[in-house]
Amino acid sequence: MEAAFIMMLAAGAFDFLDGFAARLLGVQSPVGAELDSLSDVVSFGVLPAAMLSLHVKEVSAAHLLLCAIPLLIAVFSAIRLAKFNTDDRQHFSFLGLPTPGAAILCGSIAALCAARPDSVAAHIFSYWWAAAVLSGIVSVLLVCEIPFFSFKVNRNDEKAAVQGMKRTCFFCISAVAVIIAVVLSWHWTAIPAGIVSAYILENLILRIFRI
Repeated sequence: MEAAFIMMLAAGAFDFLDGFAARLLGVQSPVGAELDSLSDVVSFGVLPAAMLSLHVKEVSAAHLLLCAIPLLIAVFSAIRLAKFNTDDRQHFSFLGLPTPGAAILCGSIAALCAARPDSVAAHIFSYWWAAAVLSGIVSVLLVCEIPFFSFKVNRNDEKAAVQGMKRTCFFCISAVAVIIAVVLSWHWTAIPAGIVSAYILENLILRIFRI
């Protein structure tokens, strides 16, 4: 699980950099965009769904069909990516939780439970329904119309200053989360889950207050 999660994080880094590389080398193309989404379905849809499903199967006595509920994440990730490719509103921000965020949250929890079976997270997710609830929440967030701010900088955006403040706030919260994790000697796999959770909560709060 831990090795799979490390590969997922590596995929996230490459997913962030591949666009820059394509523009730098002058090899952008519609085919490249589709291949990028295909890779994302595997790295951020199939992989986290499989990790969470395997975790439930190993620690729970639930029926095999119940263990397969987390596989819904792969389905909704594919729908999310298809919507992103055909939605002109999502060039510099997102509608719905980005697939890398959903994947890192689920993958982090699965890896943490495997690495620290005596942790609170492992105890909670030893029940099949916990993974089912998480899968349902993540699936809804992937395809919802709630805006999530992007880390891409668009200087021509009239709301660029506001977007910058959102990113700054997120980085500050993430830094605090990392410090707390280090001080409390949490396993490193807990940190990405905390950071993504902070990203989700911040965007939900911004949505509630229409900021």
